[in-house]
Amino acid sequence: MPGRTVGTRFDDRFRLLSVLGQGAMGHVYEVSDERLQGVRWALKELDLGVVLEKEKNEAIALFRQEIDILSQLDHPGCPRVIHDFTTDKGAPAFVMTRVEGLPLDILLEEIDRPLTVHETLPILLQVCHVLEHLHSQKPPVVFRDLKPSNIMLTDHGTVILIDFGIARRYDPKKKKDTQELGTPGFCSPEQYGRGQTTPRSDIYALATMAYFLLTRADVQSYAFKFPPLSEYENLSGDWVEELGTLFLSMLELKPQDRPQSVEAVRKKLLKIFKELKPTRDRATNILRPCLRALTEQPIEPTKQLKVFDSKFFKRWFRTFF
Repeated sequence: MPGRTVGTRFDDRFRLLSVLGQGAMGHVYEVSDERLQGVRWALKELDLGVVLEKEKNEAIALFRQEIDILSQLDHPGCPRVIHDFTTDKGAPAFVMTRVEGLPLDILLEEIDRPLTVHETLPILLQVCHVLEHLHSQKPPVVFRDLKPSNIMLTDHGTVILIDFGIARRYDPKKKKDTQELGTPGFCSPEQYGRGQTTPRSDIYALATMAYFLLTRADVQSYAFKFPPLSEYENLSGDWVEELGTLFLSMLELKPQDRPQSVEAVRKKLLKIFKELKPTRDRATNILRPCLRALTEQPIEPTKQLKVFDSKFFKRWFRTFF
């Protein structure tokens, strides 16, 4: 069904400027705030017109869960809820910070090549920081839909997760998820009705996404059997074996066989990142801010740790150094 038209007013305050995105059951619009001159937000509205009557209560509950989860989060890598309300159509809606940037899947299409390891690891490290924040909530929040199209890279090199539509709070008492939700190829085996999603489900998805960024391969075609990184011709270097071993451990079919936490993954990624030998800059303009310290000029291995003095890494890693 078509969404709203430009100029539509919401809650006597927000005016629709453009369509930012459209999902199976909702729309995301860019809106102006008539109480704050010049300020623009993103507004997400559930489209009840595409929901079956028997599924309406469940759809509303899932949408309100997204509002509730986002309202509790406080991290620069997550959108911030500004306001929530019920529309004139009786549907739940909320206003959040508008993310300026480019989704990783579109970025790869534009540059028409896989990312290098120098480009990939800074992105993965940032995603780890966001996931750590989600998993540290009580109870932990499981994102469940980690994929390139749900990761925005801003012009300042900051990673922001978008679309918390199927995120949920982990309940250790449950043996199985109520719904089988997730993106084939990127989501964990347990999201196909084999069990309950946990924070380790996000660890699995992080590895599938890393494979896609480094290879641009069709991850769904692997059917849960990912080849070692060493089998890809475009990947070479001292880092391949260590990083490949880490990824395969994250891709174990049984959640209990994967790394215990995203923090453990981040520490291993950071170790590999620090040991990388610098390469010439191949980054696109949008990637340049988060890669400048590594790619603008050669850095002697003995001075490798000094790359974390850049403004970007100070902003993101100041809690950990």
